[in-house]
Amino acid sequence: MEPEKLQNLAEADVHNVVNQLQEVYLDYQAINSCLFSLEIPSVVSMCSKPRRSWSQVDESCFSRMAEGLFSVLLSARGSNPQIRYDEGSKVCQLLAHELEEKINKDSMFVEKMSRTGDAGETTVLILDRREDPVTPLLN
Repeated sequence: MEPEKLQNLAEADVHNVVNQLQEVYLDYQAINSCLFSLEIPSVVSMCSKPRRSWSQVDESCFSRMAEGLFSVLLSARGSNPQIRYDEGSKVCQLLAHELEEKINKDSMFVEKMSRTGDAGETTVLILDRREDPVTPLLN
């Protein structure tokens, strides 16, 4: 939080109501305890062509997916995140490698966040929705 905003908050609390202030890393919409959304539109165009042919919108969506998953990892406070992905999907593979790079780049921060939490090991499973065997059965 920016220092001036923190100062303004402290000055506005004339009755000493605020007991604690926490910074929460939440770059996604929590739907329930087991489900979240990054509010990303369709990514079908990413799946049908190689990355070098992606449009600026595709690149932006891909970056948003990586940032959002990184945010989920930080807020879950799990230690030593393991990334698993659908090897048959190039997009899943690219996203897994991008997320792994982010974790390695900010490894000290990720380690600090995981030490403050009480969650165990975290596994990120990245699946390609096109490979979903359940949906065709439901339709």
